[in-house]
Parts: sequence; C-alpha cells; structure tokens
Amino acid sequence: MADEKVRIEHAGCGSERPKWGSDYSKASSSDEVLERLREARASGKRIVFVSLGTVATGRLWTLPLGHTAAGTANNDAGRPEGARGLSEYTGKELCQHVYRSCFEALGGDPNIFALLATGLCDDALEGLLHPVPSNFLVQATVPQLEVLKLCDAFVTHGGANSMHEALSFGVPLAVVPIFGDQPFNADSVARCGNSAALSQQKQQ
Repeated sequence: MADEKVRIEHAGCGSERPKWGSDYSKASSSDEVLERLREARASGKRIVFVSLGTVATGRLWTLPLGHTAAGTANNDAGRPEGARGLSEYTGKELCQHVYRSCFEALGGDPNIFALLATGLCDDALEGLLHPVPSNFLVQATVPQLEVLKLCDAFVTHGGANSMHEALSFGVPLAVVPIFGDQPFNADSVARCGNSAALSQQKQQ
C-alpha cells in the first residue's frame, strides 16, 4: 500500500496532483497542429519534431534522474571536471537543456518549422530564459504517429516505441538517450547511417 501511495504521489510532474494545463500552447486541437504542419510543408519548409517521451517530462520532472540514468552513455563515469553527471539532473533540467539547444540551433531558420511536445507539466518552459522562436509551435501533447508522417527529422529520447515509429516512416532521428534501453537504441540507429546519437555531457 505504501509503495502504491508513493507511485501515485510522484505521478504527474513529480507532484501530488498532475497538472494538465498548457498555457503556452498555440493550437487548440490535434487537427490544428496537423494543419499547421501541412501548411509548412506546402510552403517548402522542413519539419522538425522534438519530443522526449513521458518519463522525464512527467514522473521524473522534479526528481533527480538518479539510478535510472546509471549505465547509460551519459552516466557519471569519467565526466569532465566541472560537469554534472546526468543522474544529478531532474527531468525538467535535462528537458529544458534540450529545448534550449533546439531553440538556439533551429530558431529563426526560415526553412524550418519545428513542433515541440513538452508533456503535461505546465511549467515546461518556466525559467528557460530563452523565448520560443517564431518558427516553433509548442504543445503539451500531439498525435505522434500522425505528426511523424509529416516530419523530416525527430529529436527524441530514443524510447523503443518512438524509435520504431519514426523508423517505420523513414524519419531520421537525433537521439538524446536518458536511461534504460535508450543508449542502445541511440547507438543502433546511428549505425544505420541516417541518424545521430547525442551523449555529450552538459557543463555547469
């Protein structure tokens, strides 16, 4: 019973109650999101989809990744001086690092339209210190299979479902593995030649 209570209290952004709101969303329905993607494709833009799954963006949002990150390509062993190990980061810190990197790399590019799915935590962009670029659409959740059909690239955590879904549509991946099978998945798709595995440690 105690274990069940802990599981429930930690579900939904690491708090006692899941937060379902999404004040920063710019489209109100899946149909609107897909229409925006179709319009971008029709205008000749490349579509980049960014989504880091449901664990780091949900249950571990406010908790250290801890033992879940042990043994991954991003683990604490041999990290450079001044760098924090992945296990010390919360889901929010890791995800926001990826979001910020995507904003900096893709923001303002007239040839790219990017869709970012942040998960259900309503503070996904809080404290990010980087405005959402005009060529980004931010949503809490999206219909991933339908989105992938329209994408040219997928920035992902490399979970098995996401990996297989992207590969089934021939979408190249940039994988940021966090734990579990994700480092293996990242290396596997990188060996195929049309995807990349990203495991560089973040400096403080």
